[in-house]
Parts: sequence; structure tokens; C-alpha cells
Amino acid sequence: AQDSETYLAYFYKAEMLRKQGKKQEANEYYQRTLDSVIATQERTKDMQSKALQSMIMTGNVENGVASFRELMKRYPDDAGIRADFASALIEIKRYE
Repeated sequence: AQDSETYLAYFYKAEMLRKQGKKQEANEYYQRTLDSVIATQERTKDMQSKALQSMIMTGNVENGVASFRELMKRYPDDAGIRADFASALIEIKRYE
């Protein structure tokens, strides 16, 4: 079993690759982020948030946005989740 922080390493590697213009490689690491979170029994808020950012960045925008809205309803006072959601929307140039 992988440790609970593996998803973060994958997520930030994906972000770095995307910033370098290596979209296909980035998408592989975003997918690893998703797979890592899915494989974890007890998911933290941050894990869920990073998984949803990964979902959006790999093109599953509508599901990612809808799921982020649900996560924000569950944790309305969590500024980190709102910031992650805003960051993902900015990256895909979706302003709402």
C-alpha cells in the first residue's frame, strides 16, 4: 500500500509538467493522483480537492466542477477547498 501523501507528489509533478507545456505527461500524473486518492480508504478534504483539480485538468470538467460544488457544500468554511476550485477554474479559463 502506498502512503497517504503519494497523491500530493503526483499532483505537484503534474502541475510542474503542465507549466512546462508537457500536457500529455502532466495528464498521466493527474491520473495517478486520481488513482492514488481512489485507492485510499479514508480520504481527507485535501485529497478530495486535489483529485477534483486533477479531474478538471484532465478534461473531465463538468464532473469535476459539480463534485467541487458538493465538496464546498460539505465544508462551507474551508477556504483551501474554495481556493483549489478557483485555481482550477482559472487554469482552464472558466470564470464564474
